[in-house]
Amino acid sequence: MSAKGLKAFTLIEMLVVVLIIGILAAIAWPQYQKAILKSKIVPRLLNLKSFKDGLEMAYLTLGRYPNYQEMKSYIDIPGCPPTDNGILMCDDGYALYNYNFTNVSVSVNLFKEKGNYEGGNRMSYKINLDNRPTDPGKKACGGSDAIAKKVCESLL
Repeated sequence: MSAKGLKAFTLIEMLVVVLIIGILAAIAWPQYQKAILKSKIVPRLLNLKSFKDGLEMAYLTLGRYPNYQEMKSYIDIPGCPPTDNGILMCDDGYALYNYNFTNVSVSVNLFKEKGNYEGGNRMSYKINLDNRPTDPGKKACGGSDAIAKKVCESLL
């Protein structure tokens, strides 16, 4: 068998293919990270909405926002029992919900698994209560992680 009949890719062709794959991966990776982060954040924001709605219901019933003891009878987020200081720490360790009579907020802490710390308070999302004197219902984002903050701002 002679070498003339064999056809193969040249080194240059292989390098071009690897380069193209590398460029595509570099473009796709940040979008993938955002999608994963968003999938962890969105359920917490739904819980935050339930938290806020419970406080607004208490306001309609009591004529004022409830104190921390009264809050327990208006808030029901499975796996996130209220404490005596207006904080709900969820069993999975991902979210910390906070109530301070003018706004409600969630600090999303991301873990690889329960108890395995990955990055601390990467993002916080705050919603002002509807009957607050200034900026009722205003939403705001904060946090230390730039990607998480961008994801948060896309959800405003």
